[in-house]
Amino acid sequence: MSSPSPAPSVSPAPTVDTNAPTMAPTQPEDVYPEWWITLIAMVFVTGLLFWSLKRVLKAADEKRKRVQKNLKRLKSKIVASDEFYQKYGYSWDWVLVFKVQEANQKPTEYQRHHSVREVVTKLCEAGLHTTMFYSVQQDEVYCKVRAPPERLQAEADRQDYKVPLDAMCLKAICDRGRFESHGWNPVMYTTFASELYPFEGHYAPYDRERAGADDIPYKSYSEGTFRNVDRIKLIQSIMECPRYLNGAGLKLKDLVHKKACLGVYPLHDYLALLTLQHKWLGLFKMPGNQPDEEIKDYFGEKIGLYFVW
Repeated sequence: MSSPSPAPSVSPAPTVDTNAPTMAPTQPEDVYPEWWITLIAMVFVTGLLFWSLKRVLKAADEKRKRVQKNLKRLKSKIVASDEFYQKYGYSWDWVLVFKVQEANQKPTEYQRHHSVREVVTKLCEAGLHTTMFYSVQQDEVYCKVRAPPERLQAEADRQDYKVPLDAMCLKAICDRGRFESHGWNPVMYTTFASELYPFEGHYAPYDRERAGADDIPYKSYSEGTFRNVDRIKLIQSIMECPRYLNGAGLKLKDLVHKKACLGVYPLHDYLALLTLQHKWLGLFKMPGNQPDEEIKDYFGEKIGLYFVW
């Protein structure tokens, strides 16, 4: 019989020390630290912003100079071609558009009594200036209308048209008083009780006889006592006023409605409009920083109130 084989020897399992510290895998060292990369990025972005801002400022300055140059060139062109503008500072304010009647077209009774000749004659008899020219297609006739300062003053005096008073002149009058001529002493007032300047926003009916003296200090503009919007209102009143009140006696709505006239509308003062646009619109003009007074003086009180609120 064979002897039994010896049992295989079993070696003990190695023991693991759980308390021994674990070694993290080694990472390659960064060539540039993280803070250095962030600093480079910030410097680059800041430089790019400054460069962009410099370009924008340069473009805005070039645009401002270009607009001023265009305004000067346009003004010199208008002054050279219009003696009236050179003398009074304004030009045409209204335009009437008439259709050229064809030979085979029969006008109505109303159109015969309100022909181009009749309408222009009434306008001239009312003291207005007119000029006429054909359109490019030669199918329409444009009649521009304006009024001299004397006619505007007469119409404003007739209807007691309200015009603003000059704040500084009004303050000077109140400070010195008019005891000898009117019997009242200097006016006492305070300026700290209200944010509003006490001499701003005062209006008075226009009086032609007292306008030249120092009696009523009417506010003066570059084109005189009356603004562009004032001239438009006064000329419209002259055109619609009855003839016995030195008006033209025209009903402008009836002229358009009965097709004696294609259209009647006021004209823009191109130079004043460009000046207002330059003050109003810009790259760095904030919405709350609008030229409210200039808007009111050009477009009128209603539109000016809209932009204020």
